[in-house]
Amino acid sequence: MKMKRYSRISTYNNVTVDSKKRRIHSFLVCIYLFLFLVFMMVTSCGPHIEGYGVVLWAEKESGLVNGDVVKILSESIIRNAYIVFKEKPKDEIAIKKWRLEIFNSEKEAALFADEYAQYSSLYAYSLKDGVPPVRELAENSGGVKIICKPRAYQPIKILGKSEKKVEIDEMSDYWYQVLLEYQGIGPDGQYQLLGGRGYCFGYFLEIFQTKGDPEQEIAQRSESESGEDPLLNLLENVWRPAYFSEMINSNSYNLSRFKSTIGLFPEPEAKRIIISTAEKSYVFEYTAITEVRSGIYSFVGADLRIEIYSNYRISVTYTTDEGQVNTLYRKIGADIDTLIENELKRREARYENIFLRGSVLTSSAYGTIVLKEDKTFTWSGFDKLIPAVIPNENSGRGRIDFPYNISSALKDKYDGVITFYFKGTSNGGINFLYEIAENGLRLFSVKADSVAERRIVDTDLNPIVIFFTFNKS
Repeated sequence: MKMKRYSRISTYNNVTVDSKKRRIHSFLVCIYLFLFLVFMMVTSCGPHIEGYGVVLWAEKESGLVNGDVVKILSESIIRNAYIVFKEKPKDEIAIKKWRLEIFNSEKEAALFADEYAQYSSLYAYSLKDGVPPVRELAENSGGVKIICKPRAYQPIKILGKSEKKVEIDEMSDYWYQVLLEYQGIGPDGQYQLLGGRGYCFGYFLEIFQTKGDPEQEIAQRSESESGEDPLLNLLENVWRPAYFSEMINSNSYNLSRFKSTIGLFPEPEAKRIIISTAEKSYVFEYTAITEVRSGIYSFVGADLRIEIYSNYRISVTYTTDEGQVNTLYRKIGADIDTLIENELKRREARYENIFLRGSVLTSSAYGTIVLKEDKTFTWSGFDKLIPAVIPNENSGRGRIDFPYNISSALKDKYDGVITFYFKGTSNGGINFLYEIAENGLRLFSVKADSVAERRIVDTDLNPIVIFFTFNKS
């Protein structure tokens, strides 16, 4: 009987345990179902994002502007476009694929957009059909594929440019990465409008900036050119070296080469042309002007020839004691002296922002810098920076300036670039990226190859970091 009683109790206990397990299992299943439903509700509240894009060239009436970061919802194969939205899914927009740069993450897209900001409003056009061709690579070679040839006065979007100018057949300019629309053969074998991305040699391009409609800007330029006498336009205007417009567009000025006294100055009543460079001035007196070929003028009695590309650009060839010179000049509407004044104010404001916090900067490892109101300095105790950062032969005295800017990608990390010009050195200034802290100034060493177009475009992998504490004199 005891065995039977035990057996009954044992059976009852097993049934009880199984029942409890079933109830726990059912409870867990309910929890999982609940969590799954919550997950589905949350994910169904927002659209599924396929990726992110940066608008390189916005279409008219799209509501987008160049440089916008957009979310990609889907792909339209028929229209060869992406369906995107900027803020709200209900504002869905179809934009051609070639007008976007695609990224997997929003952070990557935002970083690219910051860097692209300097080119977002930069455009170009050619004055002749097919010149210059858009090449697959930035090379002037017969083996490089030509993607398309632009029409005269067709809008071309500038995406970037080479760090340095290149020389091709005695013509010096940058390679520009460009984007344009052209008639070509699509994937279905039919002719249609396509987007081409490639490289153009800038010598034959008219570069301009606008936040409006580039087609309208080009039309206005074309109309003004067609209504003017090219030679009269040449003789009635002051012309500046082409690098003036490059400095204006990049907002980076070398004030030793950017002056109102530099340029080509016609004096038709006196029958002379004055050309002033940063180093020298030349006076060309002539007796007559003859058109040797269409748009090319020779100044009789002077070794001077000018080719007129447009009402905004000319090519000037002349001979000096050092040899023949060929230079591009442009007509610039901006007042040069006003631009110089604004640049000087910018540099002065940068210096005051540091100087007023403390005119004596001290570092336990890298010495003491004493700043003066006139932007001169003395620096002692910098032995540990010799010769890696500061040259050996110098007096520890000099002046400070802020002639360089930083690229868009670095603006969130640094406050600017400070340059120390030491007396007695011949290698130019020593550049540091800097960051203003609550009680001091942090400097980061910069290598010479990090500078392009008077901007710091990159940082050292392992920069020397110096922290100076602000102190009053």
